[in-house]
Amino acid sequence: MTDPPRVEESTPVGGDAHPGLSPILRRGVTVSSVGFVAVELIAIVQLVALARLLSPGEIGAFTAGTALSGLVVTVSQGGLRSALVQRDRDVARTSITVFWAALGNGVVTSLAMLAVAPLIATLFGSHVAGIIAAVTAGMPLLHSLTVVPDALLQRGFGFGRRMIVNVSTAISFAIVAVTLAALGFGVWALVAATYASQVTWLGSSWLLAGWWPRHGRPSLRLWRELARYAVPLVVANLAWRLQEILEYFAVARWLGQPTLGQYRYGRRLATLPGLALYEVVGYALFPAFSRIAAEPDRFRQAFLRALRWIWCAAVPVAGLMIALGEPAVVVVLGERWRDAGVVLTALAGLSLGQAMAVVANEVIQGSGRSYLMNRMTVAALGSAMVLVAMLMPSFGVAGVGLAISSGGIVLGVTGLWLSRRIVGGTIGAMLKCLVPTFIAGVFGVAAVAPLEHLVIHSDRRGMVGLAILVGEGTALVGAFLLALRLLAPSTVAAATQAIREVLRRQD
Repeated sequence: MTDPPRVEESTPVGGDAHPGLSPILRRGVTVSSVGFVAVELIAIVQLVALARLLSPGEIGAFTAGTALSGLVVTVSQGGLRSALVQRDRDVARTSITVFWAALGNGVVTSLAMLAVAPLIATLFGSHVAGIIAAVTAGMPLLHSLTVVPDALLQRGFGFGRRMIVNVSTAISFAIVAVTLAALGFGVWALVAATYASQVTWLGSSWLLAGWWPRHGRPSLRLWRELARYAVPLVVANLAWRLQEILEYFAVARWLGQPTLGQYRYGRRLATLPGLALYEVVGYALFPAFSRIAAEPDRFRQAFLRALRWIWCAAVPVAGLMIALGEPAVVVVLGERWRDAGVVLTALAGLSLGQAMAVVANEVIQGSGRSYLMNRMTVAALGSAMVLVAMLMPSFGVAGVGLAISSGGIVLGVTGLWLSRRIVGGTIGAMLKCLVPTFIAGVFGVAAVAPLEHLVIHSDRRGMVGLAILVGEGTALVGAFLLALRLLAPSTVAAATQAIREVLRRQD
């Protein structure tokens, strides 16, 4: 039997023996957190550099040209990665089947993307966007080749190896993008960087997964079984990609391409917390929940613990975005990116919705009931698009952000409602995880936001404002923790104990 804390080193990728998940998850979250922080530090440095080298219009052109990329990549993957992770038998034959199915999807979707490139130019009113769409048409094919190695790394809890993949990919994009932008290549620096990062991702994931399609034949029977699980995931992901395209289209057509560049940057910053949750926590929860889904009590307790800790992380981050988001963007990126700061503030609710949704997603996928994802999608997408149409004419790009935030919260609440039915939890138990922390977050925002926006105005103080923002952020988190200690002392005590255990193991 494999020793759980050393599963990555001693268990082949894709192995199924994981008797003790808690040590694995603790180690996995730690390793994934380190990797995510490294990746995002690289991304933030790159983002700041590109904000100085490229204009909002150039960022907008790249956003328009790659608007379809996420959608066609979702089709090329076909939900097969998740299906392979969730699969508990016949992994070798399943891997071969997934490889060839994903490759076929990749070829078709790359050709389709090339064919619709002229349509992109027409829809966004930009000839450059159409050329970018055609040039980047090879991305879905390259991405389809990463499906199996990525899935096997996740199945085998290969946190360290995946960290190497992610960091290498981020470094390659940053180096190519910043270097070529500094040399005057404009938007094409981003196109070249996209290919460089995808090739790095492909090569490193194959090398570290240690899997090659040498033997075995794909099975049509297996593909049908996998498709039944994967299709609802594809539909859900396509819906979210379609929403993103509609967001970009609405902003570009009615507010202009430079505003689309502002929206892209603000949205990128606003989705960092949710991305962290999916990359760090969701990556570990999905295979873990898949293995304990048949144990109701254990499954329910794991769900509630995950919800409590993820919410405790998400609420103060959302508070920081509301209180300090706009001045922080102006101080770091410059005055011309102020609208991106407005978008960041308006999208604060999205991080709260994503916090709830990440737990719900992994419960639903881990239990094998992927069809429930469509209910989350319909509720969230419908509400978001209706609100975009209502709010954008009056509030501009901020209205789009508020609409997407609202849709994200609807997504999270719907997901928790569906998860409750799966794990057998009560509404009271979930509210006990959510309400005290949310109130503490409101207290933190109330303690700092008026001071910043009515008195200090750090965005008018140059780089000194950065030090002020750090101080204000620290004060907000401190006020949050103080309120949380009063409202939910057991949560603070458990967090303190967990930190002490981590420090003791390091000693």
